[in-house]
Amino acid sequence: MNRKISPRQITCVFRREYIEWITNPRMLMCVVLVVMVREIVLLPMRNLSMGMGQPINAMESVIAVANSGVLLLLMPLVYLVIMADFPRVSGNTYFYLTRTGRINWIMGQIVFQIVSLLTYLLFVIISTLVQTVSFSFLINGWSLVVTESDKSSAMYDLIPMNLYNQMSPYEAFAISYLLLFMFLLSCSLAMLLASIYGKKTLTFWVVMISIAVGIVFCAVKSKWMWVFPVSHSILWIHFQNYYRKYVMSPWISILIFGVLLVVGYLLVMHFSKKLNVDRLRGEQE
Repeated sequence: MNRKISPRQITCVFRREYIEWITNPRMLMCVVLVVMVREIVLLPMRNLSMGMGQPINAMESVIAVANSGVLLLLMPLVYLVIMADFPRVSGNTYFYLTRTGRINWIMGQIVFQIVSLLTYLLFVIISTLVQTVSFSFLINGWSLVVTESDKSSAMYDLIPMNLYNQMSPYEAFAISYLLLFMFLLSCSLAMLLASIYGKKTLTFWVVMISIAVGIVFCAVKSKWMWVFPVSHSILWIHFQNYYRKYVMSPWISILIFGVLLVVGYLLVMHFSKKLNVDRLRGEQE
């Protein structure tokens, strides 16, 4: 069996997986996500914008998407559903592993995992921005629709003062999506590790339950919320309401995600040396 790392073999594995993924009918789930984003974020923002006669910053819509408790439950669900076959196993997987080598195969899967997540987030960002073109601007400053809305308005729930009092929209956008990317990547990594042990279904439900419980703790502002990874992915809860002080620094959350990802990928590379196709299929020895 080929044990050498081959960029060509890694690229072949990635390309094969990506084409199969992007053409899978499950991708229609993304349409459901677009509809939910429109109902939860875009329509309330547009109504407030029209009512005040003021445009919003285009970045505010995508920032709201990345910081919405409801969407942070829905986005991982949609992503894990469209990644349900990851890593994909078919009748010829054993022979494919023999030809490419286990290390090349798993590294190709990791490249696919990262690129597919970037594709997913780019789709969310672009599909959101396109719908705000008629009532938005792109200057790096918060709109009056955000800063002048009262606490009873929908805008305050979408972008609370914890966020707009602390940083500019572009900075909030960059950090929000870095946290979201690292969180979703950690969810996908958990599924990859679970697949190696034939525990994918169990891990899926553990991940989804932990997200739901974490969001509930975030809603009630319990100190236990920091036990759950999803809490670290929500930028606005890292800050106090009025003062430029952290409840927890977002850079600590980024560091935590970074450590989890490094450890997780080291474990994947270690256990991939004895990869078992039957376990990848979910069968137990």
